[in-house]
Amino acid sequence: MTKPIEVPDATGSPVEYRDSLLALAGDRDPLAILATTPDAVAALCAGAEPEWPAAAGEWSPADIVGHLLDAELAFGFRWRLALTADEPTYPGYDEKGWAGLPKAPLDELVATFRHLRAHDLHLLRGLGPAELRRVGVHGEQGPETVDVNIRKLAGHDLLHLDQLKRAVGAD
Repeated sequence: MTKPIEVPDATGSPVEYRDSLLALAGDRDPLAILATTPDAVAALCAGAEPEWPAAAGEWSPADIVGHLLDAELAFGFRWRLALTADEPTYPGYDEKGWAGLPKAPLDELVATFRHLRAHDLHLLRGLGPAELRRVGVHGEQGPETVDVNIRKLAGHDLLHLDQLKRAVGAD
């Protein structure tokens, strides 16, 4: 088993957390990362038991996919705000609190994530340089362009794909 990717806590160290996600994505094409994640999630979850228990201190596959879906909702909202308002502000969110909310079965989470990501990719692929430079203000991490926000989600995908591999025993 390879060593898990480690990042600072999003709540306790929000700027360092953001910087870690950006470093994970590095120079890779963020839209390519975002486009391949749903298939990777589906493949990893294909053999997972619906209620596979998580190891102590870890999330189950359903928790991880539910979190990816929650993040997709939050990021999609942020992109749309930044694209339609002048330097809008948006809050961070309690991802651990959201993870504890009731969720659909794993197969439904995977399908919903796949569809929502496809919807968001259609939006992102249609953006030009001016739209990518638009700014929104994250309540915990400060001003960020749409481009930075997209790259941040790509790093987030890589982080949680690594976590999902461990959760299903694929790593």
